[in-house]
Amino acid sequence: GGGGGGGGGGAKGHVRPGERIVRAMEALPNSSVDDIQGGVEEDAGGADARAGIYDAYAANTVSGVTGGGRMAVSFSGDTIGDEDDDGFVYAGADDRDTYNPADAAAAAAANAGYHSVDKAVTNGRPLKFSPSTINFAIKELGERGNFERAHALYLWMGLQKTPKYAPNRYTLVSLFGAANDRAHAKVVIKVWRQALRFSPEMINSELGSACITALGRCENWAAAFQVWRDMGNAGEPRSLYVYTAMLTVFRESKRWEEAAEVFRAMRDEEGVKPDALCAGLMLASFDGARKWREADTIARRLVDVYNIELDEHLSHTIITLAGRAGDLGHARSAFDRMRNSKLVVTTYSYNCLLGCYARNGDWDGAAGVLAELKRAHLRPDSYTFTHLVSAAERSARYDEADDVWSLMLTNRVPPHTVACGAYVHCLGQQGRWMEAESIIKQMRDKWGAPRNAAVYNALMGALVRADNVERALLVFDEMQSIDSILPTEITFLLLIRACQEMGAVNKAMELGSIRDSLAEAGSLQNDFSKYEPPQTGPGSAVGVGGGGPGDRYSTGSYNSGFGSEDERGGYSGRGFGSEDERGG
Repeated sequence: GGGGGGGGGGAKGHVRPGERIVRAMEALPNSSVDDIQGGVEEDAGGADARAGIYDAYAANTVSGVTGGGRMAVSFSGDTIGDEDDDGFVYAGADDRDTYNPADAAAAAAANAGYHSVDKAVTNGRPLKFSPSTINFAIKELGERGNFERAHALYLWMGLQKTPKYAPNRYTLVSLFGAANDRAHAKVVIKVWRQALRFSPEMINSELGSACITALGRCENWAAAFQVWRDMGNAGEPRSLYVYTAMLTVFRESKRWEEAAEVFRAMRDEEGVKPDALCAGLMLASFDGARKWREADTIARRLVDVYNIELDEHLSHTIITLAGRAGDLGHARSAFDRMRNSKLVVTTYSYNCLLGCYARNGDWDGAAGVLAELKRAHLRPDSYTFTHLVSAAERSARYDEADDVWSLMLTNRVPPHTVACGAYVHCLGQQGRWMEAESIIKQMRDKWGAPRNAAVYNALMGALVRADNVERALLVFDEMQSIDSILPTEITFLLLIRACQEMGAVNKAMELGSIRDSLAEAGSLQNDFSKYEPPQTGPGSAVGVGGGGPGDRYSTGSYNSGFGSEDERGGYSGRGFGSEDERGG
């Protein structure tokens, strides 16, 4: 929070200047904040139309530098505000007394807004604190969810006569850290462009990574990508933190082609070497876009071409993606390379390989991995048994699936939701719906495993295959009345088709109406997106398949995925924090 003086000399309950400013800004009426931010009417497109328009941003990106080094504070839409702009522009503190905008009403409102913020900051007294105090207040307002007030404080800094209080790099980092909504993207873009044009000395990796991260939170990957390009065009070195932030944004937005472009560029960036974290983020972008074969292709080149030093998390990712691409040979070789290295091989490592065999319906291969796991003196967990059940089902080795389930209970491994769902689906494939119902009952009464839509869908699928549609409709009611679980797309697909085939047209129409109502309310889960295209061969059916990252722990899949974000490391440890958090 910095800063010395401030008033109150020794008074009881004295508040430090930074905290006092935060409280004063929070107490400001919204109209005052809007006045200093606005200055002009919204254009016809509105804020939403302007907040994340990448095309306009990319087309108008500038790199020129004006004299004086003062950052102009513009209120003219998304433009920076040149001296020739027709929009209302604060031209700097020295010119405020003589500057006469065409729109007097807007000028008066903006002037009133400025004075309200000025009073909140100064408390009517001479400034005796440092700029770091204002930076603290901006950061604190952002952490409290008051981005608009943080922005108003930033604007106030840009209008001071004393250069000491002009926005600096840390001001911008604090402001960017406060952005967390789509509507905030336009402010972040504008401030970045102003710094790029008027104060290029501010641009460095810390500011660039903060801006990219902010735009990622604002769900504007395209503008974040342009910031990354701006740094390259300006000749500013992009550090490993900038690349990590950019790849994190692409992971969240599932932009695999752009992620590959940025990852390749790391080889040509002086002072930057691709590492396992960046490679994992890049591959996660491929996985989110379901581009598994492409991911498998580039994963093969990570060591030989990119000289990546693999760690446990990246090795697990490579194994899993190879399995999703149907490349069991690469999955096996990646696992063997990990086992023969200094990396720590755990049960989770074996589970990744097991998931590959399960996904491809290779029971013999899965059984062989289980034997290796035991020889390594590791203990199988609930996910180990889940993959084995899935592998047995897909291979139509139903007796082996029963043996695996019995072995799990014998070893006193409590079955969780995904394991139960896998076995319920396996039982349903055989028409053993009464046993499937018993498993679902024991989930709550015996094992304490939460029931979800995927488990109920598996049971209803078993009932439909057994021509017991009436019981399936009762289960449809029970999932909502007992467990308060909403039906999904797969639920309606199963039941509507079954009702149509048995001639219950009215019931099918009723179910269709319920589905439409849920869809209109935004409450219908599209669980089709979690599954891969139907496979051929034994055990293939709707409702069995892999999904995106983390689906192994989700409600919609009974095969291996990446695992939870925590378990696989999440590939988020360096990109989405501040420079301070990363030790930059």
